[in-house]
Amino acid sequence: MKKLLAMVISLTLINSYVSAEGFNYDYIQANAGTTSSTAIDRNLGIGLSKSIHSNIALGVDVNHRHGEWVTNGNQQKQTGTRLELRGIYHRGIGANTDVLVALGYSYEDTKTTNISSYKLEAHAASLGIRQSLTDTIEGEIHYALMNSESNSSIRQVYTSLMFKISTNMSIGAKYMRNITGADFNQTGIIIRREF
Repeated sequence: MKKLLAMVISLTLINSYVSAEGFNYDYIQANAGTTSSTAIDRNLGIGLSKSIHSNIALGVDVNHRHGEWVTNGNQQKQTGTRLELRGIYHRGIGANTDVLVALGYSYEDTKTTNISSYKLEAHAASLGIRQSLTDTIEGEIHYALMNSESNSSIRQVYTSLMFKISTNMSIGAKYMRNITGADFNQTGIIIRREF
């Protein structure tokens, strides 16, 4: 893994290409999904990404999370809102591939039945690749490190696959899994409109 990361970073620094042809970092998207946790069995969100430079984009996502479960015969319910902010540096390493370096911040406000609400802040960094697999299909994969107040270091891998259905519209699927920390995974669908 260290060799792969070193190779990707080296190619990024040496290569003089700009963003891979055809990738658009200006979009709005909606997502819906679920997780392996009963506390978050529904996740609905909306996100926006906007380029501020030829190799830099800023993004914001707002997600509403909801879960219900039974503990010792008592119905439990949890709802929360999560705000995520991120900066993405992208650089072409070929005609069909961008390497991605992202830094992010998230804030979550959650309320659970019979427990006072709690707030959680986290910071994350990721290294990834976005690749055009065909004229209408693109994939993305990231290796991420997240630090929060409650967990000092969680390593994650997440991936997505998008299918272009028109000039500006795509649909796709995403998957995220913790490599370390709690056994947690998340799946979802995405609808994206580029502008």
